[in-house]
Amino acid sequence: MNPNRLLIIDDDAQIAEIYARVGQEAGFGTRIAPSAAEFRRQLQEWLPSIVLVDLRMPGTDGVELLRLCARERPPAKFIIASGLDHRVVDAAGRLARSFGLDVIGAMVKPVRIADLLALLQTHLAGEATTAGELEAAIAAQHIVGYWQPKLSVGTRAVVGAEVLARWRHPAHGMLMPDHFIPLAESGELIQRLTWSIVERSLAQHAEWAADGLVLPFAVNLSARCLTDLDLPDRLVDMCNRHGVPPERLTLEITESAAMRNQIESADILTRLRIKGIHLSIDDFGTGYSSLAQLQRLPFSELKIDKSFVMPMMQSHDCAVIVRTVIGMAQNLGLRAVAEGVETEECLALLADWGCDEMQGYLFSRALAPEDVPAFMAARA
Repeated sequence: MNPNRLLIIDDDAQIAEIYARVGQEAGFGTRIAPSAAEFRRQLQEWLPSIVLVDLRMPGTDGVELLRLCARERPPAKFIIASGLDHRVVDAAGRLARSFGLDVIGAMVKPVRIADLLALLQTHLAGEATTAGELEAAIAAQHIVGYWQPKLSVGTRAVVGAEVLARWRHPAHGMLMPDHFIPLAESGELIQRLTWSIVERSLAQHAEWAADGLVLPFAVNLSARCLTDLDLPDRLVDMCNRHGVPPERLTLEITESAAMRNQIESADILTRLRIKGIHLSIDDFGTGYSSLAQLQRLPFSELKIDKSFVMPMMQSHDCAVIVRTVIGMAQNLGLRAVAEGVETEECLALLADWGCDEMQGYLFSRALAPEDVPAFMAARA
C-alpha cells in the first residue's frame, strides 16, 4: 500500500476533486470524505498520512473534526484550508497544535495549486519504517547531524549552527526528521537518538576546533529527556570528555516540552544554566504559555518560529508579532533568533528591528558535516 495517503473533507465537491488531483500528482493515494461520519470511518480504517480539513462543513465544523482527530490520535499530519479570514484560519491552526496535532499548513482559500503541491511533496514519505529499523540505524550511526548555520543579522558572519538529524537510509535515501522523530518519540528511542546526536556533534566540534574552526552549536532536546535528573551532569561529562566548553552548547526546548513535569524540568534546566550550557526556547509563539516560560525558566535565547517569519512580508499581523517578540527579547536580555529567513527584504526588516541572529535558506540549508568547513571558508 502507498504510505502516502491524503484524506480530504471539504463542503465543496469541486474543490475537493481539485485537491485530490493535486494529491495524486504529488504521489498520494487520495480519498474524499463527503460527511463527518465518512471522515471518521476513513480516519480509522484507511489511516491517512495527511488530512486536509475545511473549517466550514454542513452539520459540523472543522474544529469539531480536529477535536475528533485529537481523540483518535491518527498517525497523520494536518492541513487546514478555508475561505474564512486568515485570523480564523491561523487560530484554528494554533488550536489544532494545542490539541497535539501535527499541523503542517494553514491555508486561506483560494489555495494556490502550486503551494499545495509543494507542501504535499515536502511531506512525501518513503516506505514505512519500524522501531526495530530505527533502533538498528541509531546503533549503526546511520542517523547523522546536519549543521544549519546561524548568522549574525548585523554582520552576516556565521556565529553558530543548529544540528538537525538526518537518516541516511540504505534503501530509501535521505530521510528527514518528520519521517522518524514521531516514531522515536512514540517509544523509548528518543533518548538514545538524542544522546547519539549530542555525542557525535561534540566529537565533530572538537575535531573542527583542533583545526581552528570553532562553531558553537545547538541540538534539540525532547520532552522525554526533561525527566532525567542526571541530564546536566551527564552532558557536562560528555563535554569534558571531548574537550568542549559547555558554553559552546545550546539546548533547544519547545514550549510544550518545558510545560511537562514543570518542577522536574525547572530543576534540570536551571542546573544546565548553572553549568554554563545555554537554553533556547524553540518555536516561540506556537505554544500556549510563552510568557510564563520566559519568566519561570532560565532561557538565554528565544527562537521566533518560521510560521511568523516567513509570511511577515505579506502579513501585517505576522510582522507585528515578530517585531514585538524581538523587542521583548531585547528587554529581557535574551538573544532573538529568527527562523525561516528566505529573502533580503525579510533580513533587512529584522536588522532594523534589532534581531540578533537568523537561520534560513537565504544563506544555507542544513549542511552535511563534510561540507561545513568549505561553507565557513567561503563565508570568511
